[in-house]
Amino acid sequence: PAFGVPSSTFPGITSFQFSVSSVTIEIVRFVYESILDSLHMPNLQRFSLSIELLTDNGSLDEVQGINNLLRRLLPDPTVHPFLTTVTIDIQPPPSDSSPYIHVSAQNQEQPELIAIPLAKLPHVSSLSITTFGRLSFRRRGSQTKSNNLRELKIRDCPRIDVKGLRCVVQSLK
Repeated sequence: PAFGVPSSTFPGITSFQFSVSSVTIEIVRFVYESILDSLHMPNLQRFSLSIELLTDNGSLDEVQGINNLLRRLLPDPTVHPFLTTVTIDIQPPPSDSSPYIHVSAQNQEQPELIAIPLAKLPHVSSLSITTFGRLSFRRRGSQTKSNNLRELKIRDCPRIDVKGLRCVVQSLK
């Protein structure tokens, strides 16, 4: 793993919650990614990822950075074959707690499209998502179109309207 963080195996861990507040994409990428990479939990069944992300303006570069983070921070399915439940919560901090510009449902005509990487979730049957952007699902790197997803919860996603929900459903097909 990066930065010399030694790998450690924890067979007794079946549930893991990872939560960080008021961080930038770069901090998550360079600090927390290497920590998560070093944790091997072969019996992991439930994983929760909660990030309060500072954004400058919700630009396309930032959204691509969020999508890259999701691909990197979600557990590796070859190391975590029993992972069946995943919760993803990516939000900007409350608007009065940071000097950063906050993404709101009103400040852009084309809201961000946050891509959930299904290839990283082949064994997951229950997925819950909360985020500030629109959603889609990406199958890049997936060997097959089929997966075990049976339950999808989309919570507090202010940018998903009827059209956005159609896009979510279409991306799951």
